[in-house]
Amino acid sequence: MSKSIVIDPETAKFWSQVDKHKFDTAAHHATEEDGSVTVCWTWKGATDREGYGRMRFHGKQYGTHQVALMIANNLRRWPSADVLACHMCDNPPCCRPSHLFFGSVDDNNQDARRKGHMQKKLTFDQIAEIREQYLSGKWTQQQLADAYDVDQTAISKALRHG
Repeated sequence: MSKSIVIDPETAKFWSQVDKHKFDTAAHHATEEDGSVTVCWTWKGATDREGYGRMRFHGKQYGTHQVALMIANNLRRWPSADVLACHMCDNPPCCRPSHLFFGSVDDNNQDARRKGHMQKKLTFDQIAEIREQYLSGKWTQQQLADAYDVDQTAISKALRHG
């Protein structure tokens, strides 16, 4: 007598919208704990403006990266509001559980800093200096960005919004 595996219909619906087979040289990827490199599994359904998949799962709206972690950990609900689903691969539509981890806001920020994704915050004094230097006509936005170790968009934002 063989045992059949029963898959929850919501889980089946989720996996039907995930592309596990896409592979190309430009594909996003992550390095696993064993050192192997694996390609992202991409959400094919609806996404928000930032590219994160969205769906209803057991009656509640979630990010699909959250759903992937819930399924992988046999959870029907998200653990708590202060827990995030973080991406090791930095690819918002990725739903591969081995590319995801539970973390706090601090964990996510540390991960982003480690990867060089977080902008350094400019102080009010630095913004005042930047405005003065830019208005003198002697500095371009890119030169100011290099001097303050931020990207040009941070300088542009400082000049517009202070």
